[in-house]
Amino acid sequence: MFNEVEGLLKRAETGEIDKNSLEQATQEHVQSVDDLTVAQHMQRAADNASQNGKPDLAKQISEMLQRDRSNPQALKQDIVQLVKDNPDVLKHFEGGFAKNILSRIGL
Repeated sequence: MFNEVEGLLKRAETGEIDKNSLEQATQEHVQSVDDLTVAQHMQRAADNASQNGKPDLAKQISEMLQRDRSNPQALKQDIVQLVKDNPDVLKHFEGGFAKNILSRIGL
């Protein structure tokens, strides 16, 4: 799984996977996930980012979660924008989350 995420990141960085495709795949996935699960994924990503030496990213994710926990659609849009702007963030989500996005891109 890690290799798949790494491959996606490299392909996104080189422009082989454009940001619009990544945005669309992320949008499709998060819309298919129930609201509570989305919040749980965000919390785990924040925890993982913190544990992996990315305190600024952890703080950004935590702030999104706190701000939009009561507005699941806004939280989902935050995730889409976050992944589009920083595909590297996928490293901090649990494997299933990233894998579902990857499968929508066709990897």
